[in-house]
Amino acid sequence: MSTRSLRASLTLVLLLAAGCGSPQGPEPKVVAKPLDRPGVIVKPAEVKAPTAEIGGDILATFAGSSLDAFLRVGAGYIAPHLPAALQATVQPDTLRAQLFKAIRIDGLEAAIDASRPFAVAIADPLVYRSRGELGPALLAVPVKDGAELVNIFARRSDKHETTPWKDHVFSSASGRPVYLRLDQGYALLASQEKLLHGAAGQLLPLTRSQTGAKVRVEVKMALIGERFSAELDKALAEVRRSAARGRHGFGAFGMLVRVERWIGLARGMQVAHAFVELEPSGARIKLAASAKASGAFRSYLAALPTGEPWGAKYLPKDAAIFILNRDDEQSRLSDLGDAFNLLKLALGSEDLGGIVEALRTGLTSLLKQLGSEAAMAVWVSGGGGLGMGGAFRVKDAKAAQAELAKLSTTVGKDLKKIVEKATEAKLARVLAGVDPKQRKKLEAAARRELPIPSLKVKRGALKLAGVSVDVHELGIAWPKLKGDDAKKVAEVRKKVEKVIGLPFTIGFAATGDVGVVALGKEWKKRLGELCATAKGGAGSAGVEKSLAAVAGGKPIAFLGHADLAAIVEGGMRIADQVTTVPSDVRDQVNKLLPGKEVPISTLVYKESDALHVELRASADLFGMLTKAGMLLFMARAGGMPPMPAPPPPPAP
Repeated sequence: MSTRSLRASLTLVLLLAAGCGSPQGPEPKVVAKPLDRPGVIVKPAEVKAPTAEIGGDILATFAGSSLDAFLRVGAGYIAPHLPAALQATVQPDTLRAQLFKAIRIDGLEAAIDASRPFAVAIADPLVYRSRGELGPALLAVPVKDGAELVNIFARRSDKHETTPWKDHVFSSASGRPVYLRLDQGYALLASQEKLLHGAAGQLLPLTRSQTGAKVRVEVKMALIGERFSAELDKALAEVRRSAARGRHGFGAFGMLVRVERWIGLARGMQVAHAFVELEPSGARIKLAASAKASGAFRSYLAALPTGEPWGAKYLPKDAAIFILNRDDEQSRLSDLGDAFNLLKLALGSEDLGGIVEALRTGLTSLLKQLGSEAAMAVWVSGGGGLGMGGAFRVKDAKAAQAELAKLSTTVGKDLKKIVEKATEAKLARVLAGVDPKQRKKLEAAARRELPIPSLKVKRGALKLAGVSVDVHELGIAWPKLKGDDAKKVAEVRKKVEKVIGLPFTIGFAATGDVGVVALGKEWKKRLGELCATAKGGAGSAGVEKSLAAVAGGKPIAFLGHADLAAIVEGGMRIADQVTTVPSDVRDQVNKLLPGKEVPISTLVYKESDALHVELRASADLFGMLTKAGMLLFMARAGGMPPMPAPPPPPAP
């Protein structure tokens, strides 16, 4: 059997067998049709097809509803936002016909039933070591005409045999087999006979629970961790070696540290599930992971604080991004340790006379004054200024304020030295291997053009709503250049001033068990509102109600909510501060916006002894992406090309 041709046909099977609707279609025809090559023809026998129990070796399953359902919902997301001449090309029937046409396998559309579910399972490859085309995978593909599918495989194989119980075996010249059984309206496919015998028991029940446009994935994490323990140990050892060498730079080092932690958590999981659901109103992805009786993931879940959405009333209603978060002190301190490992790597593993350790001590003291809850928002002012602020729990208001001031003072004193040393370490990596004379010139130029920051603290600089406010100012000593370079620096400085303000200011206050912070443009106005709410004001009742609806009564650890339309509008206001936006570009961007909120949400919560993550997106998001794609296409093509005539409707 040709490897390329068989793989193409199997890829098609995977693509097209996304079915739902009625879980069990008509029994496929099995009347023998003439084959291109003779096989062992056996009359319908009374021999019962054998079965096998393979559930203990299944590592993961994947089940999806119909291709037709996905095409129907997907077309509903996209078609209304296309020009009228293009809408006919993205109707479900047209898309399905085009897909089968692109695959170029005669008879496949007649054989596959795109209106019913499909399922896939992955067996342990250490147990089922197969040279077959499917490896350790098992497939259940919905069929309308089983005999036609058999003929398709036969035409693409070097050898076709049938068993006494009417299973089919297709082989290539290299001996790679594919086993096929027709059962209850499905073609069951595998690379080993035992897997085929167990396929019905593992896959067909999965197809009966699929409705709408959905995908369901189950991964047996505990079994994977048990079967592949040695491989995971080797992967972890390599991660640690790479991190210790620092060979990938400090940014990659941070990722390596997190990968090590994630692998450790994954080994403590029992089962992980993923659900994808497409509805006319939008898309939703749900992830869930249950914990073993003991281990790192069990400990993580036990320590993870959850509860009702806290702090939403502090967030301004005109913000584009909202974040509610809970974390425990130990997690914060662990993240802090990772951050300082990165800082040391950035500084060339030098402590600069105790500066790094002093920073670690100061941040540790500050973090210990914080509670578990925080609420933050990002906004763009009417004038195009960017700002951020919110509230968080504190254990002692005065102590938290004092610790932050002390930390800023420590940082400010040595900030210049830290920046210069980090720049020197980065240049050493970037310019490694460059000719020494050229390297010296480049290093000197980089230092001349380096803006040097400074940080100053003004304790009790003002009072807002009766609350004492500390002001932290981050200034920049801009490089003193000449000619055109000086003009460029002045232009950059002007743009920074318009967007975030100079000096960049952070206002911090605390009262009772609440700390409030605002930074960037409009910091004083926003901080005043936050202080008033902290002193007992009503705050933003609308935001509180809206984010409570997103949480849906779940005990959350994290909630992120954004309005994509507001982000685009805010981005245009910022763009106005740094450049001149052509009127035609502004008009085109405005056409992207639906005139209403386009929500995107992320939710993390604990429930039923498992960690859950939900991602939600409005259908209007896909509309905006469709319009943006059309604008990009038109910009590159220099205008809208003539539209082809729509294809004729499919024959009934």
